[in-house]
Amino acid sequence: MFNFITDPFFHTSLLLVMIAFALVDIKRDQKPINWLFFLPFGFLAFSFLYQAYQQRAAYEWQIMHTFFQKYYHYWNWDKAFTKIPLNNGWPFRLFRPHWLNVYFAFVYETAFYLNLWVGVIRGFFAKDIKKMFRYMFAGLVLQMIIIYPFYYTVLLQEVWFVQGDPDLLHRQFSSHAALLSTVADCFPSMHTSTAFAVLLLALRERGKWFKWLMVADCASIIVSTLYNKIHWLLDVLAGMLLAYITVIAVDWILDRLLPNVWRKIVVRIPLLSSIK
Repeated sequence: MFNFITDPFFHTSLLLVMIAFALVDIKRDQKPINWLFFLPFGFLAFSFLYQAYQQRAAYEWQIMHTFFQKYYHYWNWDKAFTKIPLNNGWPFRLFRPHWLNVYFAFVYETAFYLNLWVGVIRGFFAKDIKKMFRYMFAGLVLQMIIIYPFYYTVLLQEVWFVQGDPDLLHRQFSSHAALLSTVADCFPSMHTSTAFAVLLLALRERGKWFKWLMVADCASIIVSTLYNKIHWLLDVLAGMLLAYITVIAVDWILDRLLPNVWRKIVVRIPLLSSIK
């Protein structure tokens, strides 16, 4: 039986459809730069971001294992989170028809980083390298730096596991160790933080089609974490706060810090200061 949730061809097709939809009104956000001038720099930036994305897991493990190997899961928040009213997100599961179960299972399992890449690719076609970096760094890179200390010091497991319920996603685990590794690291929700950061950036765009696409996609991702009994409500709220912080921080880095550093470099190097 065909399983579109795990089929890579379907994932690629969906990404292409989302990109096409996002580019419908790209001219409203496109910079007036000649394509021949932009393409070398645009491809270089895209290649850098893609490699950073591909290597993120290896860097993440090495860095976090080095700094937190002696303090792994110092606190356990499972019991405390079960005592908070509405924290298990039950109001989001009052209506559970089969088609909605399939939809939110697909969204949670496959759409995690699709919206992030749609934003980066749209930045490329907008001929805006800074926008490409803004999406990737606010939606992933800076978030990893902030979020993984929580994952390595705080044990908070998925809602269904803590409550002793079946896994609504029907995931298959190769071992008990794989199960425990999967259900841990809930606070804050990175599904939420990535989706909400992309949404905050998308709402700045002029293109209405892209905005509506991101509203629908990002909202679905956030709701799916509660609908599927993965994250606690406080995980989601913390993820949204994290997204807001990383967007503001990346704005400051790209719009204030780096330009100031560049100006200081230019002043100190006569050759650069002569370039208009």
